[in-house]
Amino acid sequence: MSSSYFEHDADIGIIGYGLIIEQSFEAAAHAVFAIITNIEAVHPRTVVALEFEESDLELALVVWLNLILAKAREFGMVFSHFYLQRQNDHWHAKATGEKWRDGLERDVEVNCALTNRQILTHLTLATFAGIYPQASLETLFDISHNTCKEEQHEVDGKTRWLYVHRKEAPRALSHPDIPGCRRATATVGQPVIIGGSMGTGSYILAGSSHNQAFASCSHGAGRAMSRNQALKQWNGRALIDDLERKAS
Repeated sequence: MSSSYFEHDADIGIIGYGLIIEQSFEAAAHAVFAIITNIEAVHPRTVVALEFEESDLELALVVWLNLILAKAREFGMVFSHFYLQRQNDHWHAKATGEKWRDGLERDVEVNCALTNRQILTHLTLATFAGIYPQASLETLFDISHNTCKEEQHEVDGKTRWLYVHRKEAPRALSHPDIPGCRRATATVGQPVIIGGSMGTGSYILAGSSHNQAFASCSHGAGRAMSRNQALKQWNGRALIDDLERKAS
């Protein structure tokens, strides 16, 4: 049982290996928490039991990883040992670890937004499959806009390794720079979405080699007023009525 990592457009990719599917899932879970902290320093003091149902193996891995991350956050724990058993579509699992303590250094916090998008994608696929069982849906790209990535960029005429911290800005690499260059981006730059305000248009763009902001891009329309101002000016019913007028 072992694991490895690979570059992912949104965050980081994980591969779990095992003689059986359960072992590969356990290895993937181990790899996730090895990113968060020095997993060898985690004491297996508390056992948390988990279970879920899923027939699709790819979706089952997403559910499994999301579940243990959710339990870790719920109980304020970090896990180091995992056990998983599959019975048809039903999965029984145990995760063992301990509460966060001063001796455990937090190397990386897992991107919760990425986890939420995976959950929403899973629920969307499951709902769609229930209505159109013969249809096939595929995630073309997944984008984060709050990240820190180690990348190569040109600075003062020289190529240098940099840690690029993007706050409210997705990465938009040009085609030759995209790691693994997925099928959806095989001939163009990395796709990004710039969402408009409610009731206005949004845009799908592609990364350019002429980007002087270290391959970064705006991720939304911006804000014309503060949240507090918006709450004072608008209410839910008025917003819905305004959108209905625009749609008609």
